[in-house]
Amino acid sequence: MTIDEARAFVKHVESLFMPWNVEALVAGFTEDCVVRFGDLPEFTGRKELEKFFRGRSARQKGYQLRKQLHALMGHTIANSWQGEWQDSQTGARMSGHGVEIWVMREGKIAVWEAAFNFKEGQEKRHGNRVMQIREMKKLIGASLLLLAACAVLGDRTASVERMYVINCGENHTKDLSAWTPGTHVGEPAVFSNHCYLIRHANEWMLWDSGNPDRVAALPNGLTNPRGTITAYMRKPLVESLKEIGVSPGDIHRFAMSHSHGDHSGNANLFSTATLYMQTPEYDAVFGPEPQKYNFIAANFEKLRDAKIVKLNGDHDVFGDGAVLIKSTPGHTPGHQSLFVRLPKTGPVLLSGDMTHLVENWQLKRSPAFNFDVPQSVRSMERMEAFMKQTGAQLLINHDPAQAASIPKAPASVE
Repeated sequence: MTIDEARAFVKHVESLFMPWNVEALVAGFTEDCVVRFGDLPEFTGRKELEKFFRGRSARQKGYQLRKQLHALMGHTIANSWQGEWQDSQTGARMSGHGVEIWVMREGKIAVWEAAFNFKEGQEKRHGNRVMQIREMKKLIGASLLLLAACAVLGDRTASVERMYVINCGENHTKDLSAWTPGTHVGEPAVFSNHCYLIRHANEWMLWDSGNPDRVAALPNGLTNPRGTITAYMRKPLVESLKEIGVSPGDIHRFAMSHSHGDHSGNANLFSTATLYMQTPEYDAVFGPEPQKYNFIAANFEKLRDAKIVKLNGDHDVFGDGAVLIKSTPGHTPGHQSLFVRLPKTGPVLLSGDMTHLVENWQLKRSPAFNFDVPQSVRSMERMEAFMKQTGAQLLINHDPAQAASIPKAPASVE
């Protein structure tokens, strides 16, 4: 984006407030947009953004707005704004001013951060000169802080620092054909299973939580009720994290590809982290019949009161493109995969159970027991196109041959 394009975009957005054009405003944001508006709670997604704008438009009548571009650094735009309106509830004339940051992605606003001041009464064009100077100093000071923040954002490399691939168990089956319809009938197989610990700036994010730690005390493993698979855990996740110097309480952000027991076995350890779930997955887990989806309700008991960000599609976790949750439904109602930009390896896509084996991926083949087989295939096709666009390589969680070539914790992948 050039400075002229940024200036034109700012003026375009300004025009959509006079009068309010909520549909067009929302269309200018990404599906997974993140909004941090003053002291209001952070929210994500166009659906929540539309609620926010409709609430504002209902209360702010006769809105007059002026926005001014202050800086463009990379994909980040810094603005200041001044506005006047009538409060529809009190009838009072109101005015306000503030500063904002827009982090752009593909021509749309992916992150909106704003600070502001409101007051009753119109901005005075004349009158107390000292008061005008004080107000201007406040605005300039806020703008300088905004530009400093913008500079920091502009310096980001849009990659994480490192990632740890943790051995989170093995799953043994006597008949691989359940995962590869029509082939490998009666063949035994061992599925690898991993958790992924990601360091981004000053935060830790964990992706998937593996087989339950308690299985480590069972030398013969834990077999599911149908007898189709036996889970093993050679070392508890807590111990693997400790080797890296991390405890469960250090995890700031936590997400799972989906909610089956080999991915959610230790989920309750991370109840203090912010949890990211697709809304259909959340509804299935915390709804009346989690067992219908082969989910174990006890695995999530401590997460009921956690801070949960419910998603309806893709989501930029840190707002800088370094870690993207990609919606890949099909294996379960709200299955998701994780795109991670590594500083040396480059971008990778963590599959979850979007696909179980390299062979399945190549053939775009899904197990018959998936929640929605056609949807599973569509998710794979969409991610294949996304990988071509981004140059990402696919890391398939359960494929033991591929997994053998990836360094394991406590070593890291950069």
